[in-house]
Amino acid sequence: TLTGVGERAHLMSPTIDLNTHIQDVIGLIEAEELSRVVLVGHSYAGMVITGVADRLQQQRPGALARLVYLDASVPDPGTAWSTPHSPDTRQ
Repeated sequence: TLTGVGERAHLMSPTIDLNTHIQDVIGLIEAEELSRVVLVGHSYAGMVITGVADRLQQQRPGALARLVYLDASVPDPGTAWSTPHSPDTRQ
């Protein structure tokens, strides 16, 4: 579970961001010494798994086997989750 949601909701703070969630997943993969991981991202988590893949590709090639985007945000290079959304949604 990502910091600030689910059973970790009590950890929510203004400092929690996409980077925090990327590190949550990387931390789990490293702590469990996992390899050939299939990451599935739903909705916002598409941004998370993309960030995890980007970082692990450089740090631990072969750690990930596949990314699965399940009704998820698939970011283009240089874009944010909010890029395609209206100004009201971004606020």
